[in-house]
Amino acid sequence: MHDVTFIIKAFERQEALDRCVQSVQEIFPGYPIVVADDSFEELTVPEGVEYLRLPYDSGLSVGRNALIDHATTDLVFLLDEDTVILEGADLDGMIYHLDSRGLDILAGEDVSNLAWHGLLVKPKSGDRITHLYGRKHKDGTCDFVLNFFLARRKALQRVRWDERLKMTTYRILLVIT
Repeated sequence: MHDVTFIIKAFERQEALDRCVQSVQEIFPGYPIVVADDSFEELTVPEGVEYLRLPYDSGLSVGRNALIDHATTDLVFLLDEDTVILEGADLDGMIYHLDSRGLDILAGEDVSNLAWHGLLVKPKSGDRITHLYGRKHKDGTCDFVLNFFLARRKALQRVRWDERLKMTTYRILLVIT
C-alpha cells in the first residue's frame, strides 16, 4: 500500500459525498480518507473515514488547506465530493509517473470528455491571462488541471490555496514542479 491519503472537500451534497467515498473505498480499499465539510448541517461519513468539521460556508480554499494540513502521508489524492473513481483507475501508474517524471502533481482523467486542463497564455498586449482549455505543452504537462489529482503534500503546503477565495480552482499548480 502506498503512502496516500484521499482528501475530499464537501459542501451541502450528502448523496454526492456518499458516492465519492464509496467509490474510493471500492477501488482503493484500506486507504485513509479525510473529508472536510463546511455545510450548514453536518454531513455524515462512514465509519473509518476521518471527518473535519469546518465553520459554515468557510469555502473551498479553507477546506483544502485544512485537508492538506491534516494529512500526514507523503501523497494526497484530492477529490471534490461530486467525483466518482471508476474501476480501472491506476494508482500505481499515477505514482510511477509522478516519481519518474519528477512531478509534484499528476491529474486524473475526466471521462466526460470535457477539457478541464489547459495552458495559461499571456497575450503580447494587455495584462489578462487567457485559458486555453484542452491544450498541453509538448511534454504533455499543462498549467491547470481538474480537481482530481495526486500530489506531493509538501508541495501543496508550500503553495496553498488563497483563503480569501471561497470558490476557485487551482489552475496554476503545475508551475510548482
